[in-house]
Amino acid sequence: MDNEGGYILAPQMGAGKKNNQNQFTGVLMGEVKNPNKTKSENGLLGYYNGDRTFFLNSENGSAIFGKSNNGQIIIDPTKSQALLYSAGFWKDYDPNTGLPINYNSNNEYKDADNVGRGLLINLTKP
Repeated sequence: MDNEGGYILAPQMGAGKKNNQNQFTGVLMGEVKNPNKTKSENGLLGYYNGDRTFFLNSENGSAIFGKSNNGQIIIDPTKSQALLYSAGFWKDYDPNTGLPINYNSNNEYKDADNVGRGLLINLTKP
């Protein structure tokens, strides 16, 4: 709060440390613009040595736990479902949100033997 009892807002705040290679380990809260994405993200983000380790998205309620390309668990509240899945389940992801481009069977990853990869749990359908 400021001297007049009003609130002061900042686009981002964080706590953590940087190593001798200027890599951040800690937590950021607020708006973050990554250089390889076209739009900013807003939420709670964790980092370890500069790599993102989790993201709680304040705009759509999704959560991504784990490093990219290293095994992730994603909680995804789509418009009509609550999904829990591993990052390898879908083939194509939106680079801005980290969520699948679409949720149909054509986007499910299948190898040459038509065997799926990863795990999908729909929490709205037992």
